[in-house]
Amino acid sequence: MKYDPVKVLVVEDEILLLNNIKKKIAAASSDFQVSGDAFNGKEALALIKKIHPDVIFTDIRMPVMDGLELAKTVYNDYPDIYVVIISGYDDFDYARTALQYRVYDYLLKPLKLDALAALLNSLGAEIRKKRDHKLYSLLYGQLNNNQLPPSDLPFIREIAERKFTCFLVCFGNLHTHCQQSALPDQNQADSFSCLPWEALFASAPFDISDFWVFPQQFDNIKLILTGDLNSSPQDVGLFIQKSLIQLLSGPNVTLACGQSQVSFSHLHSEWVSLRKLLFSSLIIGSSSLLPKPGPSAVLPPAVFPAASISYFYSLIHTSNTAGFMKALKPMFQEWEENRYPQQWIEKMLMQLFTILQQCLYFSDLDYEQMQSAVYFSLETQPTLSDGAERIIQEFVYWIKLNKSVPSEIETAIEEMDSYIRLHYKESINIAELAKNYHFNHSYLTRVFKKQKGQSPLKLINELRIHDACELLSDSVFSIKEISEMLGFTDQHYFSRIFKDFTGQNPKEYRSLLK
Repeated sequence: MKYDPVKVLVVEDEILLLNNIKKKIAAASSDFQVSGDAFNGKEALALIKKIHPDVIFTDIRMPVMDGLELAKTVYNDYPDIYVVIISGYDDFDYARTALQYRVYDYLLKPLKLDALAALLNSLGAEIRKKRDHKLYSLLYGQLNNNQLPPSDLPFIREIAERKFTCFLVCFGNLHTHCQQSALPDQNQADSFSCLPWEALFASAPFDISDFWVFPQQFDNIKLILTGDLNSSPQDVGLFIQKSLIQLLSGPNVTLACGQSQVSFSHLHSEWVSLRKLLFSSLIIGSSSLLPKPGPSAVLPPAVFPAASISYFYSLIHTSNTAGFMKALKPMFQEWEENRYPQQWIEKMLMQLFTILQQCLYFSDLDYEQMQSAVYFSLETQPTLSDGAERIIQEFVYWIKLNKSVPSEIETAIEEMDSYIRLHYKESINIAELAKNYHFNHSYLTRVFKKQKGQSPLKLINELRIHDACELLSDSVFSIKEISEMLGFTDQHYFSRIFKDFTGQNPKEYRSLLK
């Protein structure tokens, strides 16, 4: 980052010595600029608020407020300002007291140019490092839309007018579902995490001296931020992409680059835009520079036709694994040939997961295991065809494993069905009922529905509404009383369920019976 010179405030009560110190600082380093001077500590404190110095060079013995008192106040109120003590007294006690206030160094008068130059060199390196860290934190906070701390406002003003360009780069496929980074080659993963970015940008045919690399949620994605460029973002993006492909010699590299340079205040919106572009456009096994020139491809809806869904159901119910494989293989081939993005394919797979979950008898843990295995194959294989082979085999494995309802589950479902029919007017807690039969709540609902054609809750409500219809024909009981008699704790809920089953609310139904 190209920063403004380090601002220096010189505090000395003797005018000749003051001018001499200012002259020697100017001669020792062009990176330091004397921005103000004062004759005592009180004047210096007033100037600090106006010029916001980075360093204070101060004498110790001065009227009104001496250098040690000034150092103490700066230590308490301005922790970011460095203090250098200059004194004509070679007194260890002074130096020891000054060190209590985090004084950077202690120089003796008259100043020697070589000693001053060495001090400015080390001090400049520390200030640059501190500025770099602060700027990195501010940029990272702005990218994430964090609230900026007020204490950093002077520093923010320094960079507010600068322009930045964002590049979001992904090595390999999206890893949005894998629990950890799972690049095919761990050596390549390590190489991506530890890339020599400085050497890479130093070899560019244009100036990229100001840049920052930020980690992302997934460790195969990095956000690169550059300062002012003397070339177009597309040219720089293409250079970065080609350089990474050459350095990593592995899977695809997809890079989304900003169309133009943006101000500091627009960094978050630019990052959000690039992230959306990358995630919606990345193609498995293909390197791309985004956005692509020309009109964007129009994708078909990521939804299976009703006929395909019915066909999948019939294949799974009959355990026709050969037919299931035959149906899926050309589907994956079409997706690869048409270069459909990874996220589009994931939406289609989600529908297959739902179909399998509705047809097969396995636990939630098994279902999660199947999903993890499928996503792992999709996200870590170099091409979609490689991933498709593994994904289809995973589906077939679960179909073969779940050919019919296990007898113990069948028995448990029958017992629960009988229990519900005997106790439906009572307050039945489905979660507790599932626990009694050693089932997960969602698994119980799914298996019960497969076996009985409806969920336990729907069966309970169906039985209750059947009784409600009979009770409503007798005007002895009010609607509220009927609701409570049938186990409903809320009359409005009873009315809504009644209308779902009959098409009318209880009052309308009763009026038609008269």
